[in-house]
Order: sequence, then structure tokens, then C-alpha cells
Amino acid sequence: MRLSSGEKKFFAIFSIVAVLFVAVVAGSVAVLASGHEADDTPYVQVASGDKLVRVEPLKYCSIDLKSCNQEDLDPPVRVPVKVGDTLMLSLSAELAVGPWTLVVQYLTAEGSDIGDEVFYPSDSARTITLHSSRDRILAAVEIKQPSQVEDEFGFVPRGIWGIDTLPDGVEVPAPVQ
Repeated sequence: MRLSSGEKKFFAIFSIVAVLFVAVVAGSVAVLASGHEADDTPYVQVASGDKLVRVEPLKYCSIDLKSCNQEDLDPPVRVPVKVGDTLMLSLSAELAVGPWTLVVQYLTAEGSDIGDEVFYPSDSARTITLHSSRDRILAAVEIKQPSQVEDEFGFVPRGIWGIDTLPDGVEVPAPVQ
């Protein structure tokens, strides 16, 4: 079978277009992927009202605590929750895959009410909803991920996430001495 000159031109142009297409796609993927190494540091997504905030750990270490992202804790992330609103916490898969604990602090007429540390086993809850009311104003949230290191108090946290949820304009009363 002999190809006519028109068919030869068609296949030549088609081949050039195909090679250029592959080059453009490969180049685009390379440019988009460069500098975006996988970051498996766990995070918490927080939503209240019209705000959606990604909360990074105040401090995060390896499972054996031999290497940490920093020495000192960062301050908690500020996400004010109005009285009557709710706060939704959504844990990343990297955080929820293992055990974690939650401590919630409320302001009441009697003062500060720090709840018990609630333990969540591996692959249990990934989303928690907390309510703020006039009788119990949501003040702060703390999430901890344990390490494999244990001391006299229990497992030492490898990661800590802190959220200051006190509504704007609300002052924490000084403790009575």
C-alpha cells in the first residue's frame, strides 16, 4: 500500500501535534507538581458562622519525640464563636487515624469550666460539633495526639492544636483569691 502525498502530510502533521500535546501536558504536570512535596502534618478544619479556618498544630513532633517542628508552642488560633453559634471541628485523616483527646473549656456564671479530657480511639470520630450558649460560653478547645513516649502522667503529646473560641468582646474574669 502506497500513501499519497496528502496522506503523508496528514500523518506527519498528526505526529507533530501528538508529540507537542504530550510535551505540553507533561510540562504542565511538572510545573504544577514542583515545590509541592507531600505534607502529612495533621490539621484540624474549624467552621463557625461564615468562617472556615485550617488549624495547624501549635507544636508537632515525630512519634518518638526525637524531632519537632519547633521548641516552643505557638499561640492558639483565634476563631471567635458567637453565643448561640456552634463550632464544627473536622480532623484530617492523618490525625483521626490514631487516638486523640479533646478538652473543651466553657465560661459559666460560676467561672471557668474545663471539661474532662475525652479520649477518642483510632478511626473513631472525625467530626465534632460544640455549642456555645448564654449559660455555657465556648472559650477554648484543645486537641492532643499522643506519642509513644510515656511519663508519670501518661503519654506525652506529639501534637497539640489549640483554638481560642471566646466571642469578641467577652472578657475572662480574673480568678477570685
